[in-house]
Amino acid sequence: MAKHLVPAAKVLLGLASALCLSCVVAVRPARAQGGTLPAPPAPGNRDPMAESRERQQREAQLRSLEMVGGAKKEDRRSAEAAAEQMKDDFKNIQLLRNKVARHVLSEKQLDYKFIVEEVEEINKRAERLRNYLTTAKAEGEKKEPVEIGEGILKDALVTMCKRIDSFTENPIFKVPAVVDVEQSAKADRDLRHILLLSSGIRKTAELLDKSHKK
Repeated sequence: MAKHLVPAAKVLLGLASALCLSCVVAVRPARAQGGTLPAPPAPGNRDPMAESRERQQREAQLRSLEMVGGAKKEDRRSAEAAAEQMKDDFKNIQLLRNKVARHVLSEKQLDYKFIVEEVEEINKRAERLRNYLTTAKAEGEKKEPVEIGEGILKDALVTMCKRIDSFTENPIFKVPAVVDVEQSAKADRDLRHILLLSSGIRKTAELLDKSHKK
């Protein structure tokens, strides 16, 4: 199955609009079926049972409108909150990448504890971004972290940083009105490799951190 990825703002704002539209559509049939409330009988000929039915009908309509209105607000709040979270993840995965890159380029001995903390945060944000942006994932895709030996840890960190660059500089984030299937698939591959690399790096860094503390 092909994978499609589109900009966060378009997905979530579109979702919010669709949810609001569905709420409006849901209300209209109730109004059409109920129509205007029945006119009361002429004075002196009021039917107590009819009055009771009218009151129950009005109360039911009010409850229906309140429930739909509450759901509409909740859906919009959820979509807006998700959009904010994605915006935060997109920004911070770049900030984390810069911190890791500076550490690698400093040519100092690698701080394994620092690496564990940073790549764990990168992994968390990449996972969340992929869950939001990818509508379908390839069946049977590899989920186990790649094996990274101590000798290639620095190279793996550099590769991960480059993958983050590739993802964040993808054209689909610059032209939100156009969905490029090829670039969408590339963005998904970048996120997947970031996840695999960060998991493998963290596993290796944790082991090295423990061994150096003994």
